Amino acid sequence: MFRILPFVSAAIAACAAPGHLVAPPLSMDGAVREALHRNPRLAAARFEADAARVQADREKPVARPTVTARATSLIQGPEVVFPRGAQDATVLPERYSRISLDVEQTVYHAGAAAAWRRYAASMAAADDQVRIAANDLVLEVRQAYLDLLTARAMKDVAEGGRNVAASHLSLVRRLVEAGLSAPRDVLSAQAGLAEAEEGLVRAVDGERLAAGNLNRLLARPADASIEVQEVSAEMDPGSPVAAGGAGSADQQARDAPAVRPETSALRNALVAAEAGQRLARSQSQPVVSVTASAVRQTRSAFVAADWYGVGLSLKWALADGGAASRDAREAAARLAQLRALLAEAEAGIALEVRSALADIRSADARVVLARSRVAAATSALEVSELRYEQRAAALLEVEAARLAVTSARAALVQARHDRASAEAKLKHATGADMEMVRNP
Repeated sequence: MFRILPFVSAAIAACAAPGHLVAPPLSMDGAVREALHRNPRLAAARFEADAARVQADREKPVARPTVTARATSLIQGPEVVFPRGAQDATVLPERYSRISLDVEQTVYHAGAAAAWRRYAASMAAADDQVRIAANDLVLEVRQAYLDLLTARAMKDVAEGGRNVAASHLSLVRRLVEAGLSAPRDVLSAQAGLAEAEEGLVRAVDGERLAAGNLNRLLARPADASIEVQEVSAEMDPGSPVAAGGAGSADQQARDAPAVRPETSALRNALVAAEAGQRLARSQSQPVVSVTASAVRQTRSAFVAADWYGVGLSLKWALADGGAASRDAREAAARLAQLRALLAEAEAGIALEVRSALADIRSADARVVLARSRVAAATSALEVSELRYEQRAAALLEVEAARLAVTSARAALVQARHDRASAEAKLKHATGADMEMVRNP
């Protein structure tokens, strides 16, 4: 015995080596965090937000002088001279070159404050779009996680149904061998076993598809092995519905729009639209700019070789063909559209909250009923099998009882899945996941 101990210790040490460590099952929150870091669709949303920030930065009201350099070289003729003493002065040379540097900077434009507000709102709206995509991804990952758990539970149910069908077939064969049952009952039991095995094959395929979908969201290979933790279907004391009551539902429905990124994006869009409306109205206002030029050119009688100048320029569009008026009307229409969208979004979010709360309560009731149904169906199956052994029941009664057990177990699995899914939808609807989105 003592000679075996070193080999056992070596085996334990080998299993504990880093290369043999088994990764712990992935939790739902762990899956969400992994998706927030690795999901390509969210990465695309971040790049889209970067592009939107660049677009907003183009209209940022900061000092951006325009600097233009020009170089000109001409061969022209005929040469023009001006008589001047002993040597004529050249007025128009045959060869002419000119290099200039022009700088222009706007120093006053009506609506600068509105431009700053539009810039800040546009930058905030770009961030909101990323948060919207991340919040939607969180819900999708939770749903995929729960779908995988449900698929595996359904596979267990199918395996249980297959085992019951196999046991029933063995019972029928024993009774036929003892001359207590008709041989045709064997064929019926075999058909029931084949049906159960077919259900198991479908359940295995469903588990594979659910695992592939979750791997896709986590940016893992579709066929990668993935282990997930079980999620309780019981009422969580920290759940938003733990307090219960219509008052709690009303409060959550009122509070949810304030924290959802969709409404934040619309509010920022409203600020940007209001600023855009003011800017549209200010298009016909005067614009004051500082201009500076420096020139080096071919010297002539009336033109110096070097020239520079600094000054102010005033531009005032006295008539623009109604362009400013049309832009202002378009901006007003966009503003009214955004106000309507915001009202619709707030009402929709409130409805999402109430719907999720109703689904949770409905699922809780279905879980309780499904448990009672499983217990009753299991007892009925046991009674039916005893009655069949005693020749007091037909095979059809046993088959019906077996199917009732499988159906009841599947209903319980589905009710638990619906309970957890409704909880995930409530977290999404109330913005409870936003802290995870901000700090993944």
